[in-house]
Amino acid sequence: MIKELLTVCATLFLLIEVASQSKPIFIPDQVDNSQELYLKCYCKPGVDNQSRSRGIDVEYQLNSTQFYGNTDEFTFQSPRSKLKYSSELEIKAKVPILNRPGLKLLIGYNYTQEKYSFDEIGIDYSLAFDLLNNNLLKSNAFSIYFSKSLNEKNYLAFRARLLYNGNYDGLVKFRSRYAYYNFIGFLGTKVNDNFEWGIGVSYGSNVDGDDQVIPLFLFNKNFSQKWGIEAVLPSFIFFRNNINSSAMMFYGVEIKGQNYAFDLPNTITPDEHYFIFDHSKVQLVTNLEYKLREWVWLNVKVGYSVAFNTSFESIREEIFTSFETDPTNHPFFKVGLFISPSDSFVK
Repeated sequence: MIKELLTVCATLFLLIEVASQSKPIFIPDQVDNSQELYLKCYCKPGVDNQSRSRGIDVEYQLNSTQFYGNTDEFTFQSPRSKLKYSSELEIKAKVPILNRPGLKLLIGYNYTQEKYSFDEIGIDYSLAFDLLNNNLLKSNAFSIYFSKSLNEKNYLAFRARLLYNGNYDGLVKFRSRYAYYNFIGFLGTKVNDNFEWGIGVSYGSNVDGDDQVIPLFLFNKNFSQKWGIEAVLPSFIFFRNNINSSAMMFYGVEIKGQNYAFDLPNTITPDEHYFIFDHSKVQLVTNLEYKLREWVWLNVKVGYSVAFNTSFESIREEIFTSFETDPTNHPFFKVGLFISPSDSFVK
């Protein structure tokens, strides 16, 4: 009952048809921190009292116990694989190259690592879960952000990103099997200081090599000095409560997802071989942003994840068999610190 109710809530918020926990084909395989899609242009688009822009951001997320079970096509025997916990570390930085009135250019770098620690490996597809157990999955993303005011009410904003996702050794490996790209563009309209909207598109590939085109809709509106809404559909929608000048709360829904090229060890095959590990989820979120001191903010997020199917897609079926599994839903906790420039710094 809880799973169905949460899925219905996500449907209403995100306008996504989720009839089961199978991943809709138009959800991106890699959705980074959803508010990254909110490309803030400082021409003064953006509404009053909106969420803070972030220069440097460090966050750690802990996900609770999960079981990997049946899907419509795949059946798992008992005992099933039991995940004790999974964790996510994210380090992000954006540096302004141009910061002129009506014209902004920034470069960015994101590092993400995920770790899965199992209590028990089940009977079915044990090789995949053994390989995943305590193996670091890494993502390195290199980005360029550009925004330009067209006039007093309209602006353009773009982001281009190149990513390398895999279980490689070291910080990063620049190999084609780990690489994919993403472009986002927005045309925004600021109606007044309390309302803006915009349309955009996301275009890119994933580590499978599949191209995806996803329409985006931006909607930011203040209902009062204390309450507002911030959304980029279908990525996220949050209701914002501005408690005071040093604290704000967010309540809403966001989509998160990631995929990785996962190398098989030489003990299994001497050839260069890998499979694609792909997961995505809808998160119901309560989030606090609190100013500790000038430019330094604390971020605390708690919520509940409704998982879509997790897939293990083989490149060579004779070596590794593809399959999907349905992880159980679970609560999570995230904490972080970020640097946010003062309002006087942004022109």
